[in-house]
Amino acid sequence: MNKPKVAIRKVEAYYLPEIRAAVEDFITSAGPGRLQTAKTVLLKPNLLGDFPPERAVTTHPIVLEAIIQYLLDLGKEVWLGDSPGGSGNIRQI
Repeated sequence: MNKPKVAIRKVEAYYLPEIRAAVEDFITSAGPGRLQTAKTVLLKPNLLGDFPPERAVTTHPIVLEAIIQYLLDLGKEVWLGDSPGGSGNIRQI
C-alpha cells in the first residue's frame, strides 16, 4: 500500500497561476498512480458552511479552481461531492 503524500508550499496570495503551479508540482511529484488511468475524479472540497474564503473554514475557491482546471486539462471528468455541516444551503455554499 502506498503511503499518502503531503506537500506544503508557501504562496503569498491566492493567485490562480501560482496555485495551479503548486497543484501541478504536487501531482506530478506524487508519481504514477490511479489518477493516470481514472476517467472520472471525485473531489471532496470540505465545504463546511457558507463562509467567505478569508475565514479559511472551507477550501479556498481558487485552490478548487486550480485543481479542477488541471484535471480537466488531463481530460478527466470532474465531480464535486460533499455534505456540508449545519443547515447551510449547498448551492449557496
